[in-house]
Amino acid sequence: MDDQIDHMVFHVQFDGDILPVESDDKMDQDEYWDQKEIHNKKMLALMNKEVISEFGKDPLEDDKRAQRKSLRN
Repeated sequence: MDDQIDHMVFHVQFDGDILPVESDDKMDQDEYWDQKEIHNKKMLALMNKEVISEFGKDPLEDDKRAQRKSLRN
């Protein structure tokens, strides 16, 4: 009996990461990053709200150096 498997292979290569400014892919990417930033800001606001409700205030409120260090981490 002749056992053959039909298959197709695609090889794709991208040289670089440049997208044309007015392309649909660029617009999709911009929208993705905008939505991600909005989502992250909402999550941060919710976390801050929980911290304040638990501790009464932001524990780093008066320490600007600690705030910057916290943002880097």
